[in-house]
Amino acid sequence: GRQNDVEGHMENTNGNFITGIPFIDNNIWGDQSEMPAKFQNESTVKFFMLPLILGLLGFFFQLNKDFGRFYAILSLFILTSVGIVFYTGVKPFEPRERDYAMVGSFYAFAIWIGLGVAAIYWFLQKKVKQKYAQIAIGVILMGIPLMMGFQNYNVHDRSGRYAAYDYAYSSLKSLPKNDIMFVYGDNDTYPVWAIQETEEFRKDVKVVNFTLLSTPWNIDQVKRRTYDSMPVPSTLTHEDYREGSNDQVYMMTKDDWSNIFANLKDQGAPDTEFAAFRKYLTQDSMTLKEAINFLKMKSPEKDEIVKMIFGEERYEKFNFLPVSKFVLPVNVNNAVKSGIITPAEAQKAEKQIVIDYKGSSMFKNNMMMLDILANFDWKRPIN
Repeated sequence: GRQNDVEGHMENTNGNFITGIPFIDNNIWGDQSEMPAKFQNESTVKFFMLPLILGLLGFFFQLNKDFGRFYAILSLFILTSVGIVFYTGVKPFEPRERDYAMVGSFYAFAIWIGLGVAAIYWFLQKKVKQKYAQIAIGVILMGIPLMMGFQNYNVHDRSGRYAAYDYAYSSLKSLPKNDIMFVYGDNDTYPVWAIQETEEFRKDVKVVNFTLLSTPWNIDQVKRRTYDSMPVPSTLTHEDYREGSNDQVYMMTKDDWSNIFANLKDQGAPDTEFAAFRKYLTQDSMTLKEAINFLKMKSPEKDEIVKMIFGEERYEKFNFLPVSKFVLPVNVNNAVKSGIITPAEAQKAEKQIVIDYKGSSMFKNNMMMLDILANFDWKRPIN
């Protein structure tokens, strides 16, 4: 059984198992009759240890009757319970319950529960010869899964729960036409994908998962047409974001440039060496288009700088940007045409937006976002 569905952190009141037997529960978690009402909800279920007892009966019954199959199920149970915990290194507390990771062990124990019923029936068949008595015993044993089913139904019933649907519908409905919508995790992504797929709602919106955007296969997907939505605007090719290319982009600072040129001077290098990069001793910004072009640029001098930053062994995987401040020009006319701003707002619109990137490194998802911003030219809304 279970106290409630409140996420617990070792408290006596949140999400612990209970048996429904006061003597046991009160000794483990304290007097359950004094549990505040707010900790009791439809997820409070009591099975009186009956599934556990049946499972243990089935465990020992199979152990004695069929060791070969018992060993197979025991292996499944251990590997998909304790084994999974050790293999994945599960943390003590997670954002949500992770019991689904051990679902294989549930299947194994469910087999033992079934065998436990068979064990009781097998034993009583020898003791009770009357047919009607045997049927009555079977009916009684059927009461256990029925009890569990009735208690668990409300806990698992998702009818009438519209949070995910309402979120997806409201989010998509509020967006301008042909919008590019950035989402981040599973809870804000799957509902939107689902309503687009099943109800064909707002198929003009391009949904881009920022987390998945760090993978080359997903970048390939967003650069293709989806439903009625056009590909994201981008000039980076697959070669620019494949695995082993631009895996990490280092953001250079003025101090980095000063150190590089000071080291070159100490080594006796002439001032003409790396001349194309010396401007970054004073220049602290560039447009987004210039930044994307810089990432795509290849030259021996640039490779030498990458080697200085990352070392010579795997430098081909990495890249750098000479500044960490980027300018996005605002095309006011396109912004009005695409519905990003109204004609009345056009008079107050900024001429450019300055993006001051605070991180020391950039990975593929941020790189792709900059690529999209560099090339959308305010012809499509982005949210």
